[in-house]
Amino acid sequence: MGLTYLYPNGAKAPTQAQMEKKYASVHVTVEFGADPVAPAAVLAAPQTVDVIHNFQFDLERPPNDLQLPLVVVNPISGWPGAPPHSVAVKDGNTITIGKLGPGAAAYDIWIFRHPVHLSVFGL
Repeated sequence: MGLTYLYPNGAKAPTQAQMEKKYASVHVTVEFGADPVAPAAVLAAPQTVDVIHNFQFDLERPPNDLQLPLVVVNPISGWPGAPPHSVAVKDGNTITIGKLGPGAAAYDIWIFRHPVHLSVFGL
């Protein structure tokens, strides 16, 4: 299992100061190797990895003000037949990416902040 940060801070997780900007984003790749155990065990306990984005989302806000990360996951290896992935919000600074079945796979992931308030021009 491997996690590689590509943007905006090179090989390290982004800082909170970098993620305060309106159009901030994080780019990572996640690789899951082939499973050494039986497929039934993999389905019972899927492999996961935490991706730190440091967007500082307040998960206690009411639903009309709640902001969650926009996450785009593209498989880049393991196809055909690669296991599907899962995405879960762990906290205001971290998401969890998982592999839901047996087999090796790699995913290309972008994480964005959606706009807080849109202007007349949509920016």
